[in-house]
Amino acid sequence: MQARITKLRLALAAFVFVLGGIGIATLLSPLVGSALATAGQIVNVSDPSAPYTVRVDSTGALKTAGLDAPTLPRLPFNSSKFVYAGGSSIVLGPTTATVALTDLKIANNFGNTGARRLSFWQYSAGSPNTSCNATHLRYLGDYDVAARESIHANFQTPLVLKPLVGLEAWCLLVFGAAPAGDTTNYAINVSVGGYVPSGTFVPTSSSTRPPTLGAVPRKS
Repeated sequence: MQARITKLRLALAAFVFVLGGIGIATLLSPLVGSALATAGQIVNVSDPSAPYTVRVDSTGALKTAGLDAPTLPRLPFNSSKFVYAGGSSIVLGPTTATVALTDLKIANNFGNTGARRLSFWQYSAGSPNTSCNATHLRYLGDYDVAARESIHANFQTPLVLKPLVGLEAWCLLVFGAAPAGDTTNYAINVSVGGYVPSGTFVPTSSSTRPPTLGAVPRKS
């Protein structure tokens, strides 16, 4: 006995096979996509307005070619200096680096009978600017500290200091002031902390050491 396969049956069989193929492809597509994702794909990301191209380095970090990206680790630093009423002190610099300040501490000496006002300025001039001159300057703010008290400010957004113009070398200066008639003038301690996003900056060894606890206050 011979079985007959009609044209209709052949057409139905072909249709079922096509549907099966679609079903199999649909089921396999997540696996295929996953395999491609695991293997990785080469993608170039570029800036149409500038010749910058993003790439992944050997450590897996995303880098941008064409930019002066920081090459130094963001190691924290702390610089501590003294300032007297009627005088000034260079807290940072001179430097051409970009410095991000994250915290500030001011301690009014217990020997002072009155409050102290400290004004913060950034001076910038042609490098190396060893005298911390101010061809350009930037006012940063004032802090009032009551007698025998201290303040501690944490900057949620770092205060970024860098050359005000071109490659000038800049300094952070602090000026002290006392109320009229205040006859005491013991040193006020100013301490700033932060990190270096770009460039080379290392505070001097003397500036990184905080005042010794229990030290006798100095008077000008």
